[in-house]
Amino acid sequence: MRAALADKPALRLADALGVQLRRRDLPAHWLRAVGLWLAEFGTGRHAVASGIVLLGLAGDERDRDLLLLLGTLEDLTLYAVVALARTQPDRDRAVFELARRVQAWGRIQAVERSRAPATRRSRAGCYAKVSATVC
Repeated sequence: MRAALADKPALRLADALGVQLRRRDLPAHWLRAVGLWLAEFGTGRHAVASGIVLLGLAGDERDRDLLLLLGTLEDLTLYAVVALARTQPDRDRAVFELARRVQAWGRIQAVERSRAPATRRSRAGCYAKVSATVC
């Protein structure tokens, strides 16, 4: 599975991968282990992103720090936001914490996917400041 996911663009695979893995009823602890390995040791962006996708499907609150760290990389922010929202008991706080750590498009992706009213109210200000990467 690691080799199959390492070179494929995760954005194209994410939804279909989730459907297939749920259909096969694989053990969550196994999927989490593969996701952690790819996220921590993947040597390419697609491998790490695929690991984050797997953590979003089978991870839990233990993965928060790793997701927040990897989410600070703009190419991985979207994956981390979705994984945080799926795995954290305080999803809005976790997504807001990531939004505070990133700038530009990463912040926009986090704010757009937040359900927190305060974060949604700040969207206009974020969009106005994004060109300066300060929102």
